[in-house]
Amino acid sequence: MMLAVSTFLSDKVESYLGTRNYAQLLEDVCSLENIPHIRNEGMDLITKLCENGLTFAEDEDSVAACTQCLHHVVHNYKPKESLICLLEQGERFVNSDKFTCLLPSLQFVMMNLPKKREKTFSWVLSTLKSHVKYYRQVPDELKISLTDKTNDETLIFEQDSRIRPILQTYQEYLDFYTPFVKELEVNAATAISSHDISMIESIRKQRDYLRDYLVDLLGIPLIHFDLDWKEQTTTCDPKLGPKIKTDARIIAEKIMNLLFVLDRSPLDFLQWIERRMNAVNHNPMLSKKNKKVEGNNDTSSLVGNVNEDSEGEEDDEEEVVVHMSSIVSYLYLIVDQRLPVQKFTSVYSPTYMFNMILYPVSTVLKHTGNILALKKAIRLANCFIHYCDNSPRPDGNFNYTHRLDANLLKKNVHTIFIERLFYLAIYCQDATIRNESYTLYKQYLSTFEPQGKHDLIQYVINTIPSDSLVGLMITELKQFIHIAADDKNPKYEKGMVECFLGTSGARLIASVCKLKNGVTTDLSQHSNQIVASLNLLRYLLHRDKHDEIIGILGLFPKIEESLLNPLRQGLNLSRAHYELKLKELNDPHLLKERQSEEKRMFENLKCGVKIGNEEMKPGDISIKDQKASLVNCLNTFDHMTGLLAWVYEAHTACTSNKK
Repeated sequence: MMLAVSTFLSDKVESYLGTRNYAQLLEDVCSLENIPHIRNEGMDLITKLCENGLTFAEDEDSVAACTQCLHHVVHNYKPKESLICLLEQGERFVNSDKFTCLLPSLQFVMMNLPKKREKTFSWVLSTLKSHVKYYRQVPDELKISLTDKTNDETLIFEQDSRIRPILQTYQEYLDFYTPFVKELEVNAATAISSHDISMIESIRKQRDYLRDYLVDLLGIPLIHFDLDWKEQTTTCDPKLGPKIKTDARIIAEKIMNLLFVLDRSPLDFLQWIERRMNAVNHNPMLSKKNKKVEGNNDTSSLVGNVNEDSEGEEDDEEEVVVHMSSIVSYLYLIVDQRLPVQKFTSVYSPTYMFNMILYPVSTVLKHTGNILALKKAIRLANCFIHYCDNSPRPDGNFNYTHRLDANLLKKNVHTIFIERLFYLAIYCQDATIRNESYTLYKQYLSTFEPQGKHDLIQYVINTIPSDSLVGLMITELKQFIHIAADDKNPKYEKGMVECFLGTSGARLIASVCKLKNGVTTDLSQHSNQIVASLNLLRYLLHRDKHDEIIGILGLFPKIEESLLNPLRQGLNLSRAHYELKLKELNDPHLLKERQSEEKRMFENLKCGVKIGNEEMKPGDISIKDQKASLVNCLNTFDHMTGLLAWVYEAHTACTSNKK
């Protein structure tokens, strides 16, 4: 004969929850007389308090009552059964901040299961991690640029009702983790002093579990917050001192302090991150990327296509982005913000450290649209590039003693890094990010040996679809040629002559000095590249008049065919076309005919351009703006014509000097 399980207290709890009688609920559940009933009905009580209580609790009082009752139940019920039941109920609160109400009870139960800690850690921490995903769907307010916000506005921003729950959840997670971190610190000292090998191994596993999940907290969404010190403004409280901290910064400091309790050596994080990235690289989603052929010695290997993500891999990709963003945030706080160490170690090779962080940085640059996250990734890469720098010279120039090998450019991660930097430099809406991206690229270029510089410049010129950036790269090429021709220049390096002068330099110049579409090239669209190429030719011709450094006279007929002659014809055609358009705009009769024709043309045309919140259709540009645009283009053509004449003048002078 089976004994009936008592449901005396469970039925009362269900009744109180149904009538929202929370005062009586607290009185009965927390009564000492009902402890025997709790021991018999513990699982039913936990289930009802979660399913019927927390699920429907709407105000703070009801949530507090249910949480207090739940905590009292687990204090008086079996720890193992309580743990199982709490974790099962935790799955019901996915996408809900009410899950944090279970944390105090979970913490108490785990602290009472010390012998099973190693087995329960993985289960419990995985459940906690699944709830962090809820906050990875960052509110739109965090996706905008915060560079135009004052420090006061940033602090007020954190109090927003859509932002505050994220920070509150982080704080409650840290309260949950802290006792276990302190316990491990004490147990580790005991195990080492007693030479207990099995205990040391168990502590190591628990430490690794905790460290992994703590670092994950630094990723999305915390990386999207402002984690820097904030300069105090006049409206802030003077008692706060010259600098203030955001709540996100305070949370980040607490996480970093816990991490360095788990592992006090600031050197070990490099080995740990390398293991972490190796684990991510063994992810099936990345297996195809890792097997990608790295290419041959040709510069075209730089142009390797980035593998597109196939269907069914979105979840895996999201996990990789989360892991890599957490590493970027972790390293950023150590290297840039000096948390919690004051001086970063230089034991490891700077080139090793830079290559180690390039994959996490590239992942954040590729998959994150948040301005603050992009800034962290860019500043982190910038810090590690500076570690490749020995010391600045008295004249302010940097002497890079640790050079990156040109063969590294065959690796896919370097290709992604370069592509993302230029993508941000061209298309990012935030001016600061655009400037910092290009500045970082220039520093990145400087860290390579001469062959690497040569390959990078050729890659940019051949592949980047930005006239302005290609023009800047041609100017950089001119500087490198100037340095290579003067072995007494402080920036001169061994190998620059072979890469930028002679046959190699001639091939690079020939690839620069040409119009891709010949006479039909849009000269206004490629004006920066054309002007930079003409300035480069003029410089080389002036140099060759006194010191033949690259043999430009022998190369001139080819350049004349690919650049100068098509440019002269193109300038004549373009100038005639633009002058005709300008004449139409200045003639009222021709303008009226043109407007009527455009109106008929655009009447049924279903397309337009959206600039900000304003939509513009073809024909909406004002006559004044059209005239200004045409005049600017004609001025640019005049500038090109003048440069073209100077190039031929320099060629004539150089030729006569050789005779």
